[in-house]
Amino acid sequence: MKRAYAAGVLLLIAGFLLVAAVPERVSAETILNSGTEIFEDTVWTKEGSPYLVRGMLGIAETATLSIEPGVEVQFSTSAGIEVLGRLFARGSPEEPIVFTSPSESEWNGISFENKEASSALDYAIVRYARSISDLYSKDLLISNTRVEYGRDGIDVSGSRLSLTNFSVENMYGEGIDISNGSDVTLKNIVLKNVDSGMVVYLGSEADISNLVIDTVWDSGGIDVFLNSKVTLRDSSIANIYDNDAIGVFASSSVTVRNTKITYGAYG
Repeated sequence: MKRAYAAGVLLLIAGFLLVAAVPERVSAETILNSGTEIFEDTVWTKEGSPYLVRGMLGIAETATLSIEPGVEVQFSTSAGIEVLGRLFARGSPEEPIVFTSPSESEWNGISFENKEASSALDYAIVRYARSISDLYSKDLLISNTRVEYGRDGIDVSGSRLSLTNFSVENMYGEGIDISNGSDVTLKNIVLKNVDSGMVVYLGSEADISNLVIDTVWDSGGIDVFLNSKVTLRDSSIANIYDNDAIGVFASSSVTVRNTKITYGAYG
């Protein structure tokens, strides 16, 4: 009897040690399958992170998706977010919100398409995306955000946009594309190691300050054409390897103040 009791105690202790040796899962995973659409106000929390998006995720016109600091959103190759409602992704310096691909493959990106209400990205990192798209949206605010290792930084079409403390680095496409009557304000912008710097065209206007363009491989630093207007001040453009630092064409204008241009031409 004593031996059986002792054996039972040993088994119980061994079982306890086995359970104690299993590490506690520190974060949950939330999976959103292809075709998922958000119809009501929703909050993505750090406790639910990482969120895995397996297809196109829609935010309906009546809905707001808020993402808390420290959340990571992962995308499969065909996935992305289409914002017909509102998206507020506000991280912090210590806990930015990360949009990425776990396999480092290109995903569709984030498309803002709400003409009636604003959205915002703040302290966010966007990796491996095809682009951020701002399509005829109203008063989109993007600040303290870095886009890297994808195709294009941001495509702006027919929109009012404010970019502050925004960088596009190590991209194989355009840094910033502004078209179709867009009205944008850009402050503290970095475009580095990109195929093309910035284009402003089709009746668009850009007020730009504290812009740094460094290393553009296959196009100009800033190209302005088709009835567009750019004001550029307190900036620098360097290492434009295959075109002009600033190109102005087709009934367009550029006003330049206190800007340093190296290894490029103005014309």
